[in-house]
Amino acid sequence: MTNTDRYLVVSTDAHAGPSLRGDLRQYCPSSYLRDFDAYADEVESRPWNRRARARRDGNDEPTDRLSAQWLAAFDRVRACEGLHDPVARLHDMDVDGIAAEVIFAGGENGEELPFLGLGLSAGQRDRDAELRAVGGHIWNRWLGEYTAAEPNRLIGVMQIPVWDIPAAIREIEWGARAGLRVANLPAPRGDFPSYASQAYEPLWRACEANAFVLATHSGAGEPVLGAEESVGCLLMAAEGHFHSRRGLWQLIFGGVFERHPELKIVFTEQRATWVPETLRDLDSIHRAHKWLEVQTHETSYATATSTPILPRSPSEYWADHCFLSGSFLAPFEVRRRGELGLQNLMWGSDYPHTEGTWPRTRLAMRYALAGVPADECRVILGELALRVFGLDEAALRTVADRIGPTVAEIDEPIDIDQVPIEERFLAFRNLGAYA
Repeated sequence: MTNTDRYLVVSTDAHAGPSLRGDLRQYCPSSYLRDFDAYADEVESRPWNRRARARRDGNDEPTDRLSAQWLAAFDRVRACEGLHDPVARLHDMDVDGIAAEVIFAGGENGEELPFLGLGLSAGQRDRDAELRAVGGHIWNRWLGEYTAAEPNRLIGVMQIPVWDIPAAIREIEWGARAGLRVANLPAPRGDFPSYASQAYEPLWRACEANAFVLATHSGAGEPVLGAEESVGCLLMAAEGHFHSRRGLWQLIFGGVFERHPELKIVFTEQRATWVPETLRDLDSIHRAHKWLEVQTHETSYATATSTPILPRSPSEYWADHCFLSGSFLAPFEVRRRGELGLQNLMWGSDYPHTEGTWPRTRLAMRYALAGVPADECRVILGELALRVFGLDEAALRTVADRIGPTVAEIDEPIDIDQVPIEERFLAFRNLGAYA
């Protein structure tokens, strides 16, 4: 590779936001239309959507520069045609230098999935489970048609009703026939069994049989304790990532990866530096338990009826089965790529969220990766994602040769003054999870 060669970039975190009434209603079974319309009315009455209408009518002006910056960013997301139009999305990808995107629900544009909210979690637990399953299938049908516009470049993340395992399996099999290959795995919570439960064995087998990758996005777990307080937004920021990571130790200690060697899971937009410390903790738990267990009796994960001994350490299962979608990677995270596992770290833009890299994606890639050897950049920016998601490298290489960023471009450090001071967080972090 020379300095003029182009990287093949895969964003492993992006979003779509179809209109409830304009895009999704046509996929709703007639017997649920009354419920659908009532839910759409509910969404339109949300405070943020009321405020957006006020801004549209000129009745909501920002009071300071920071407010103006955030409101302008939200206006930009709401106006993003790529959230519901694949042609517009492909144009934005070309400008950003992105060959392919993994697309979650949750467009941050005031739209929701029917009965499921943003579509990252399992939905509100007090919402009828049957309706939530119907809403997921409505999204899946729309997503299958949306990604069919360019199936090599647009990789949709479908919804599965994990609270109803036979229904989830049927949805996986339907998705495979529709050309989908990734399933959103809601973070664990108290209204359905932990992922260590043997009850999920048929689901894991179905994912393996259909070559499905699982993905858990941040913001997908238990409601944050104290979210209704005046400091609720701070508590959500502090706890949101933790709740979305809980599936990791449930899957490892539940022996899921031991029994299903082809199963893969991606932890999306959950930052990166938590991984080394977490793996050290999990390895120490495993080591202590293994010593105690050997003193008494041994059991096998093949017939796990009591607490068995993992034949491998948690960090070994991580290395082979678990991946990070490093949405808007920070330089301090990239510097720890050796600890995280270079073969476990991928890049994501979070398109088109206000906290993501769009429309400054090329600048953000330079910020995170300038000075990193080109062969390692290739892995982080796209080569690993090709393998994890089973993408067509030849087809995407043709795209990358046309629109991808060059080695020389990404290797050029940015002048931080190129980023307005009120935007020097999230996509341009230098301290921690947010700043």
